[in-house]
Amino acid sequence: DGSVYFALQVKPELAAVPARPRDIQILVDASASQAGAPLETARRIAKEIVAAAAESDRVAIWAVSTPKATRNLVRGGGLKNVTDARSAFVLLDNEHASGAVDLKDAIDRVVKEFDGKASRQQVILYLGDGESALNPLDENARYKLAAELRSQNVEFYAMPLGSPINGHNIHTL
Repeated sequence: DGSVYFALQVKPELAAVPARPRDIQILVDASASQAGAPLETARRIAKEIVAAAAESDRVAIWAVSTPKATRNLVRGGGLKNVTDARSAFVLLDNEHASGAVDLKDAIDRVVKEFDGKASRQQVILYLGDGESALNPLDENARYKLAAELRSQNVEFYAMPLGSPINGHNIHTL
């Protein structure tokens, strides 16, 4: 038909973006539903995350259950360097699964420990079944909590452990 076609591929050479140091808050669901293998798996994952963290990263490890029992296990609280964060493993290894989770309370408390510096990646890693039996989250509460995390540039990742999994909470945040 005599048509002429032309194609051009533009491929700029872009320098790799340097990795930002991370503030990683690991939330270990220590509720009764996590007894046995799920809690033991969460312990192993938390240890592997800390082992893989860079020296510039800061870490906190939380046991999440009732509001009274939910706490940062790192000595002195807050986000600590990797070496100091390892001290939390003694407490985590002695943590027994009991109670029920108030997921919103736990996340609200964890977010307050970030300092909001744009130079640092802010990450919450949740290890558990996503159930918030003590204070159930409906759709509106989940979306509001997710919007709050986004507005503060906090990334939420969940590793589903245990059964049954509350997919609404795990996948919405």
